[in-house]
Amino acid sequence: MKLIRRFEIRRAMGLSSVVAGLALLSLSFLAASPWHVDDRGAWRSYLHDPTLALRPHHRSEEGHRLIDRGPEMTSLDLMTGGQYAPRPGRQFRHAACGPVSSAATHPEEPTSTSGQRTWTAPSVGVGSHLVPTSVGSDGSIPLVSAPDGVWDNQTADIGATTGATLLAGHVNHDDGHLSPWGKLHHLQECSPITATDGTGRTHEYRVTDLYVVAHTELSEHREFLRRDGPPMLYLVTCAGPEAPGVMPGLFQYRGNLVVGAELMHATTHPGG
Repeated sequence: MKLIRRFEIRRAMGLSSVVAGLALLSLSFLAASPWHVDDRGAWRSYLHDPTLALRPHHRSEEGHRLIDRGPEMTSLDLMTGGQYAPRPGRQFRHAACGPVSSAATHPEEPTSTSGQRTWTAPSVGVGSHLVPTSVGSDGSIPLVSAPDGVWDNQTADIGATTGATLLAGHVNHDDGHLSPWGKLHHLQECSPITATDGTGRTHEYRVTDLYVVAHTELSEHREFLRRDGPPMLYLVTCAGPEAPGVMPGLFQYRGNLVVGAELMHATTHPGG
């Protein structure tokens, strides 16, 4: 009986040593990982999905440590424990685009029901349907679920020859996969954007602006809502760190990516 007890005690001690060794190995591995214990979301992220420790890490412009989940998803922000939406590698304003070639072809329009507004960015292979909405008096933009977006019906309609047209949409789906709006940061100067108005007529725009503004400053950009001046199309989505505690249906990040595009010409409806 004593021999059996000794054997059980030794076996228990052996198992304890193995567990302690594995724990020490895990701590050593985590200590070597490119994050620090002051990153509030790190422990939670790794415990939820240990494979994230094998993903590439990098720093954001704000100095946050990010886990890169690939080109089709938002990054994970180890500083906040939330998501991090893409930012453009290079921002630009007021790009000068040359004359449009008469031989230029129009990209294929998104499949839509008659009278539904859409936009397409063929250079990055994305597009979205739009539903009308109205910006609130506080500057908030009620959004619909991705991949769709909204057109602020208090601004000029798509294709209008004066004033600004404001479109907006969520940068990602609920599971973190990027929506069509989440690919807009790849646009370059003079990239084409084709937008369809409520009558089914398509209008050609070219990108002249790509920049990020703080979400708290978005309502100060009155150029998005102007009713006069040259025609401009603005597409607005999110960028940067996620902002906790935001009501569903609104922008949920601390920054906003803005794409500005100038109207080039319109084409008639295929049946018009």
